[in-house]
Amino acid sequence: MPHINSPQQDTLKFQFEDQGQYSYDKQEESPLYLESPSNIKDTVEYDPATNEYIISKKIGNYDYRPSKRMTQEEYQEYQFEQALRSYWRNRARGNNADAQTGLFPNLRLGGEAFDKIFGDNAINIVPMGSAELIFKINVNNNENPTISENLRKTTTFDF
Repeated sequence: MPHINSPQQDTLKFQFEDQGQYSYDKQEESPLYLESPSNIKDTVEYDPATNEYIISKKIGNYDYRPSKRMTQEEYQEYQFEQALRSYWRNRARGNNADAQTGLFPNLRLGGEAFDKIFGDNAINIVPMGSAELIFKINVNNNENPTISENLRKTTTFDF
């Protein structure tokens, strides 16, 4: 007979890990993990007494997760990693201003005269038109009995 006061644990069919106490270090990048809601704000404060940076996640004025303290070197490394991730994420999505729009990269010419005459110092080459490819196949069937049977039919491509 089961014990009536035994606590039951909730379990999920497909287990996943929460971000953890300090979600500032490594964040999982997957469409399955939704982004934080817009009311959760990351704040960074500098404490001159301890010479440390305090990073916290807040909802309004309340802490959502425990804050994390970093030295200046750790914070600079953290900022560098965040900037590097953001840079490569934007490059992968094509969200940069110098994105190549055509077949050829944009050409930039210096000088104010060029800018005043044409309105911009960038030249964007966009080829327009079409290309036609014609493929032909020639099949020759020779019924000469003196030639072996596998050589009587020849197929050639004509480009």
